Amino acid sequence: MNVSYSLWAEPKGPVRQALEEEIEHLALAHRAPTFTPHITLLGGISGGVPEDLVLKRCEQIADELQAFSVRMTKPAAGNIFHQCVYILCERDEPLLKAAASARRAFGMDDALSEYMPHVSLIYSDIDQDTRRDIVEAEADRLGNEEGVLSQALPIDSITLWRTPVEDKTLKSWTLLKEFSLKKH
Repeated sequence: MNVSYSLWAEPKGPVRQALEEEIEHLALAHRAPTFTPHITLLGGISGGVPEDLVLKRCEQIADELQAFSVRMTKPAAGNIFHQCVYILCERDEPLLKAAASARRAFGMDDALSEYMPHVSLIYSDIDQDTRRDIVEAEADRLGNEEGVLSQALPIDSITLWRTPVEDKTLKSWTLLKEFSLKKH
């Protein structure tokens, strides 16, 4: 498998637990893999970069950032396995700063016009009709006043994962390190 890395912002606290439960619920219902709730700041970091350098760059990114919160908006569906059904997140300045910092650290253009921050709920190749049905059901399940969508996602660290994209079981995905962000 080709080595690739992903840099994630993982929520903490009760909202994380609620998202984990939702991911597990959908995985069980649709025979899909489970994964850690996260917002990808940068995916597809090439395995051509030595792992120690990837770790060092992630540490530098974390040193630039302060802890922040992310607001979620609504469930939506995409067209690919890793963007099957997800919750869109607001493109707030602290989140965009984190994503741009990650792109710069790995020599990528830091323009974020294509960046779609989201928290995935299921990774799957299910058909579009099923995806739409899940979006409707998740809007009802998560959208009430006390629901997940009403809660901010507290982000006080970023995590580096080894994420071979071709592994659709996610069994080879490995957390390499968590990097704390500066407190306010």
